[in-house]
Amino acid sequence: MKYAELKASLSKVYPVYEVYGSDRYLCFDALETLKKAFAPDFPDLNIVNYPQENFDANELVKMLEVCPFADPYRVVIVDDLKVKKNQKLDLTALENYAGLESFSTVLIILNGNDGAKLLKNSQAVVCDHLLTPDLAEYIKSKLKEQNTEIENGAVSTLIEYTNQDLTRISGEMDKLAAYCGYKTVTSQMVKDLVFKDEQYQIFELTDKIARGEKQEVLKLLDAMIQKEKSLYTIIALLYNTYKRALFVAILKEKTDRELGELLGIKEFAVKMLRNQIRVFSPKKIKTIVDLVAELDSNIKQGKIKDEIGLTKTVLQILYLKNA
Repeated sequence: MKYAELKASLSKVYPVYEVYGSDRYLCFDALETLKKAFAPDFPDLNIVNYPQENFDANELVKMLEVCPFADPYRVVIVDDLKVKKNQKLDLTALENYAGLESFSTVLIILNGNDGAKLLKNSQAVVCDHLLTPDLAEYIKSKLKEQNTEIENGAVSTLIEYTNQDLTRISGEMDKLAAYCGYKTVTSQMVKDLVFKDEQYQIFELTDKIARGEKQEVLKLLDAMIQKEKSLYTIIALLYNTYKRALFVAILKEKTDRELGELLGIKEFAVKMLRNQIRVFSPKKIKTIVDLVAELDSNIKQGKIKDEIGLTKTVLQILYLKNA
């Protein structure tokens, strides 16, 4: 099952759960959900961590035969169990346990085998990065647990400002809920209180470049320069953004999801990159990539100061837009 389906599935309990996926934050969130569901009253007595060093499936099964104390189930957790390609583990005992209909202890394997199921009979909980609609529902659900509402526009802005990073989103939600007095989070609150992710700032900068908003571009660039201790961060992000935009331009027939998987970025980022290729041809984007690479080389060789060089390069990109 997917992470989003986990809470609704808890009416049926399985002897073994394997929690894995590309979003480590969601993996731990799923783990907490399972722990609270199965051992809600006496977690100190009923939740045990099994060390994976010298892993022995038969020894682990013996631990699973212990009954819980005053809770629905006892929980045993194996964290980060990985099986190398040439490593052979006898998992027969665990496989048999996973197929039981009657049991008093639930085994949870966290991040099993780097995102692949170890046991045929276990219940998988796949915690891949959430798509924007699922992420929006996640934010609303988590804030509702704090008796807090959030405007739809505020949800979108929060997702954009944090570049869909759930670790950041979690912290920002707690801050926003406290700020609004646990009532309603508005879009303006998000704009005033949530710091924009560096990658989002680069998207914002390149979007203004694509629109030809020269004064707004220079204003935003100046603010970024003043904030950053090293301008190499901005230059590297700018280079990566336009390089990815070039791939999107060349492979524009692929879907946002396919491109996201290929480039190792989220679908939101692909949508932002498509804005660039509506304005710049693949040839012009290649020229921009070369300009940023040349800037990096010139700064390292001492041919130009970083602040002057960065401003000059951004102005050259603006000129290309109108050329």
